[in-house]
Amino acid sequence: CHILCFVIFFKKFILKSEGDVTMDSYLIGIDVGGTNIKMLIMDTSLRPLEKCSIPTNAPEGYEKISARMIQALDSMFANHNINEKKVVAIGMGLPGTVDRKNKKTLFLSRIMWNGFDPSRKFGDYYDAPTVIDNDANINALGECYFGALQEKNLILLTLGTVRFLGETVISVGKSAI
Repeated sequence: CHILCFVIFFKKFILKSEGDVTMDSYLIGIDVGGTNIKMLIMDTSLRPLEKCSIPTNAPEGYEKISARMIQALDSMFANHNINEKKVVAIGMGLPGTVDRKNKKTLFLSRIMWNGFDPSRKFGDYYDAPTVIDNDANINALGECYFGALQEKNLILLTLGTVRFLGETVISVGKSAI
């Protein structure tokens, strides 16, 4: 569910220019977890086209894992005869501390992607703006703007692989993140 919330949030609040958005434009949402990576492709009317989940296999390291992610996304595009250059935005939730301003991972303990810029790799490959953030923050913002708790105070706790806990607090519709 939170990958869908993130894609919707990304489209509504981050995608600045609607000029490049056409009926055949697409959004990618990615939820990187310690055990699995979930990916979703939607059209800009927010209709999901396809989703998939692949094992994270953390010991493989950033380069191999990110290459498998791109391969899985390309396969999903091929399943629908879609040119991947029609991607207009990418959002990625990560299980740990993220420097949103500099688009760098700071500490992702389970997968050890510390110091990487996944937004550059995916953004360059698909020629699309890409945003990264902590997965709990994304989930909370999605609930706050689109879920059952719209414009209400919210404390969200997420449980991750190997007893990791993520949390976000939103007070009267304003994020404390």
